[in-house]
Amino acid sequence: RSNLDLESRVIKRESDLLNAQRKTARNIGNEVMHFWIKIEKVVRFKAQSVVDDKRKQVMDKHLDFLLGQTERYSTMLAGKLTGEEGAEGGADTAVQALPAPVPKSDSKPAPMETLAEVKEEDDGDEFVAPDEDEVDDETTLEEEMRRAQADGDDDDNEKEMADLAADAEVPIEELLRRYREMEEAEAMASKKS
Repeated sequence: RSNLDLESRVIKRESDLLNAQRKTARNIGNEVMHFWIKIEKVVRFKAQSVVDDKRKQVMDKHLDFLLGQTERYSTMLAGKLTGEEGAEGGADTAVQALPAPVPKSDSKPAPMETLAEVKEEDDGDEFVAPDEDEVDDETTLEEEMRRAQADGDDDDNEKEMADLAADAEVPIEELLRRYREMEEAEAMASKKS
């Protein structure tokens, strides 16, 4: 019986040792699995940060393009409102002084000129405030409007309002196309002369 007890103790020790090895192997396997899960999270984070950086660069380029277009349009509008353009010459020169739209490429976009820098370059195209002695007399404008209504020129006002409403509905792509055509025609005219 002592041999049986001795053999059963040896078998029990071996099974206990095998169970301890399995437990250790399971713990090591769990630690390795957690390690690779963390590595996978790091890889995903790095990949996502690369995608976010590219998205940010594209958005920055788009923002620079929009800012450039806004500056171009506001300069043109300011030129038209101040009446500094002879026969549409002032606004077009202001548009030419602004930077061209940012092309889509992988390179870092060049910094856009600010509106103040553009105005400094346009020496003679700055807004000149009227003298303080000069009074803005709106009664003259009102009298002209009354005369136009009395003469039946009201159709021109209605036509002008309809044209303005139609122009407000024009998509930005169409406006861009029109302005590019104007710039190209002006460039061709300046090359010919």
